[in-house]
Amino acid sequence: EAPLLGAKSVVFDLSDQQPAAFGATTGQGIWGIFQKFLQKPSDISGIQQQLAVSHQIVKQCLGDITEGEAGRVQAAILTPVVWQIGHLALTNTNFIQRAGATSGVTLPARYPELFKTGTGGPANYPPLSEVVKAFDDTHAALMRTVAETKLETPAEGPRGLWKNYSEMFSFANTHRWYHIGKINSLRALLGKPRLFG
Repeated sequence: EAPLLGAKSVVFDLSDQQPAAFGATTGQGIWGIFQKFLQKPSDISGIQQQLAVSHQIVKQCLGDITEGEAGRVQAAILTPVVWQIGHLALTNTNFIQRAGATSGVTLPARYPELFKTGTGGPANYPPLSEVVKAFDDTHAALMRTVAETKLETPAEGPRGLWKNYSEMFSFANTHRWYHIGKINSLRALLGKPRLFG
């Protein structure tokens, strides 16, 4: 705990103490899903499966987090749990918009400023239950967008992160796993039991 609180930067890469369900065994877990995706990158059901798994894991991570714990800033370098979820909801809508679709979900007007990259300190956050509903709703809209989008369509991501919609949706999933790592670090700082491994 002490080294994490004193660190100037922290990297979350999901590699430490990774259970088999998350890829510790070749060809299984999230890494197996990712390998299958790379073999057939325009596979709509494969992309949706990746997104469904990461959505389910985010929800598991929140199961025992109280409203009070969700907004607690544990360390200056870590944004609170509620911010992580709000940020994922906001980025879901951003990926939908980048694909030229409309989500059908309207986030509260203050979400973009509250949950954009670079924010996340102490703030008057909405209740976790409201933010989780926004994440669920935007996840469902993202799943519909994947099904309705021509995945091979060229689309250049920032800093060349993707070259078409298929790669963009795969990046959306990778982005979720990054935040799952952060949420699990926050869980540890809150004294919550390990969920995996």
